[in-house]
Amino acid sequence: MSLPMGSLPVRVAELMCSRLCHDLISPVGAINNGVELVSELGPAETVEAMDLIADSGLRAAARLQLYRLAYGAAGGQAGIGLDEAAEAVRRYLSFTRLTFDGFPAAERLPDPVPAGTAKMVANTVLLAEECARIGGELSVGVEGDTLLFVVRGRNADLSSDASEALSGKTPPEDLTARTVQAYVAGQLAIHYGFALDCSANSDGQVTLSLRLNS
Repeated sequence: MSLPMGSLPVRVAELMCSRLCHDLISPVGAINNGVELVSELGPAETVEAMDLIADSGLRAAARLQLYRLAYGAAGGQAGIGLDEAAEAVRRYLSFTRLTFDGFPAAERLPDPVPAGTAKMVANTVLLAEECARIGGELSVGVEGDTLLFVVRGRNADLSSDASEALSGKTPPEDLTARTVQAYVAGQLAIHYGFALDCSANSDGQVTLSLRLNS
């Protein structure tokens, strides 16, 4: 059940806002805690607090950079390609349990890459992270006009509920904070003319296939 992007229900917007706020509360709260420590400690004892502030600031900035591509207007622009998306992904994943070995050479993809490529790469990476909640490895390969995001890790999988949401089969009123990302990724893929599919095997490997539009 796909919907025009302009017709996404209010519930989807509410769930996405709740999810993003939840993801940002932790690093922003840590910055606030660090500032309070600095105000309480003497000058010679503030190194740990400053390290906390710096790390939390970088973490929040990395999340915002990827979210800007995934959900903002910038990710849909034709001039934003794989290089910018790859840097945003690298920074974001450096603060997660998912290790990342980088993107393939851009020359192996259609030139220029279609509008919406950066947005769909960001959304696919967010899905890949969900597949490896307890950690794992992410590698990205190219087959023709398709980017293959391969997640390997113990118990790596995309839940059946998220898979249903990705395919658009879940009614918006039945979405949750855990499944709304998959739903939005699937709807964005349709909107930009991409195909986003997920497959898994019993060896703890999940492949997210992102076929670019032509």
